Amino acid sequence: MTVKPKSSVKSKTSSKHKAAVKPNKKISSRQSDFLHLAEDIISNVGVGIYIVQHGKFIFASPLYQRLTGYSATDIIGHNSLDHVHPDDKAMVWTKAIKNLKGKSHSYVYKFIRKNGEEMWILEMVTSITYKGERAALGSFMDITEHKRMEDELRRSEEKYRTILENIEDGYVELDLRGNFIFFNEALCRIQGYPKEELIKKNYRDLMDEENAKKIYEKYNKVYTTGESEKEVQYEIITKSGIRKYLETSVTPMKDASGRIFAFRGIVRDRTEHRQAEETLRQSEERYRNILESIQEGYFELDLAGNYTFVNKANCILLGYTKEELVGMNYRQHTNEENAKKLYQPYRELYRTGKPIETLEVESIRKDGTKVIYETSVSLIRDSEGKPIGFRGVSRDITERKQIEEKIRHSEERYRNIIEQMEDGYFEADFTGKFTFVNDAECKNLGYTREELTV
Repeated sequence: MTVKPKSSVKSKTSSKHKAAVKPNKKISSRQSDFLHLAEDIISNVGVGIYIVQHGKFIFASPLYQRLTGYSATDIIGHNSLDHVHPDDKAMVWTKAIKNLKGKSHSYVYKFIRKNGEEMWILEMVTSITYKGERAALGSFMDITEHKRMEDELRRSEEKYRTILENIEDGYVELDLRGNFIFFNEALCRIQGYPKEELIKKNYRDLMDEENAKKIYEKYNKVYTTGESEKEVQYEIITKSGIRKYLETSVTPMKDASGRIFAFRGIVRDRTEHRQAEETLRQSEERYRNILESIQEGYFELDLAGNYTFVNKANCILLGYTKEELVGMNYRQHTNEENAKKLYQPYRELYRTGKPIETLEVESIRKDGTKVIYETSVSLIRDSEGKPIGFRGVSRDITERKQIEEKIRHSEERYRNIIEQMEDGYFEADFTGKFTFVNDAECKNLGYTREELTV
């Protein structure tokens, strides 16, 4: 009996069949890796993921559950709108339907967590196929803190915007090219332009070349140094052609990295102030010219007795230049005895405010000679009525006093002669009444001097 040996060649059909049903371990392993990766992403990405089908949850990621406080048991199989805030349900439904029908867009709404707290959600849904049927894949992000900060920022901006709109001073922000980017209503009034026109302007459009150059130098300095500038004065020309004098501060606006990207400033209209200053200057100049032209000396002292102003005549009176007198104390040209005499009436003037009508003063001129003058003095008060100094007018009476002294000496000399005469001497007025008699005449008539000159 012959036994056929087994063929060492396998059937092609058999080999092909086995190759078709043999699993590919590499592909299976890769799919498993991707599955685990997808689970890790869903668990750790900062967005909650959920799937809704036929209006009910069929999946909610762990993060979604942590964010909302609801477990899978609480939400799987339940309506997707159950925990949306009642005020937002209609809006969320409408937005979700639009997203599923076309291009997805995010929307914001309020959600009620399991503990009853409200949270703000940024959500976006897109259409997917799950087990052969259409479903909605949603991304669910908690933006409560972001929304809170937005609300605080909005309230803060609203508060400060309200303040800016109610202050009298102008507020302005300019970009690095000098274009207006923000300002309040007060600035519109100051500049004389409506808001819609001013926002299109550059600061150069509102002033002449000289002032534009001045402003540029200040802004350039702030940009270069990073330090603010205060009390920058300049002129503008309003829309109606009126020239105004303004004063502004210039402060750099910096981003988080410290880079200057714009400027801000407070603008004050100083036109009336400037005009008042000019009027005052002209008035002071006019009265100063008058004071310089009068023959009487005019002076002003502070409460300590230091000269703060003198006219030319007062300088001539005391023999000092104006530069020497201003800042000098009156005691420096008055001896101690006369300084004491002056102190009391000035003290009384300060206490009562009643002007000194006439006060005789003796001083020493710069060259050492004596000068005598009569002065009238009154208080200088500030805008609140508080005494801040003294002002006075002085008249040189040195020559008059010298003549008076000579007359006194002359009268005294001749009176002594008359008194020593043996002959009687008398003086009488037109009515015959004695006005003077010497001793000899008294003896002749037998009356005392007092009896005769009554």
